[in-house]
Amino acid sequence: MKNESSSDILIYIGNQYNPTIDHFLEEARNLGCSRHVYRYPKKITIGKSRAFLIHDTKKVIGCRGCGLSTSDVGLEIKICPKCGSTNIFTVMYTEPVIFAYYVIQAAEFIVDDNTKLPKDYEDKGVKPIHIDDVVKKEHLRGCGRRKVGNLYLVSYPNDPIVSLNPTVPYVGEHFRGIKYIEGEQIFNESKTLKQTEAIWK
Repeated sequence: MKNESSSDILIYIGNQYNPTIDHFLEEARNLGCSRHVYRYPKKITIGKSRAFLIHDTKKVIGCRGCGLSTSDVGLEIKICPKCGSTNIFTVMYTEPVIFAYYVIQAAEFIVDDNTKLPKDYEDKGVKPIHIDDVVKKEHLRGCGRRKVGNLYLVSYPNDPIVSLNPTVPYVGEHFRGIKYIEGEQIFNESKTLKQTEAIWK
C-alpha cells in the first residue's frame, strides 16, 4: 500500500489506551482525532490528506447454526440472515486491520510560556496551542492529555471520522510514527471485501 507520491498516511492506534476499535471511534466522534507524530509529514496537504488508522483488535460476529461469519465492526446481529438462528456469538481477537480514516484538518504544536512554535513549523502553517489556554480544558482522552513540545495531526468533531465497512486487513510490521500509503487502494480493498459479505445486508 506504500506510495511515495501519496499524501495519505497510515497511523497505528495503540490498544493500551484504546482497547477496542469501538472505544476509539466513540472518543473520536465526541472529541475529534488528535494523533501524535514525531515530525511534520512533508507530503501531507492540510484539509485534503487522510490519516488511515490501524488497530490490532478485531470483532467477529458468527452464527453457530450455519457457520456464517463477518468482521463488520458496525453490525449488531441477533438473528442470522442466512439460516434464521439466534445462536449468534461475538469474538474479539488480535489481527491488524485498517478500520477508519479522518481528513487532517490541522497540525497543532503544544506550547507553554517556555516552549515556542519552531520556525520551520510556523512556515508550514502549524498552529501553536497553549497548554493552559486550551489543552488543560480539553476532555481527557484515553491516551491522556496532549503534551508540551509534541506535534499532533487533528480533525474536529464537526469533521467526523469515517469508518471502513468492512475493515481492511493490514499486512506488515507494527510501526511507530507514520507511513505514506495510497488511500484509494484501501477503499478498493474494502469495497471488494464488502461484496463478499453482502449476505449480511
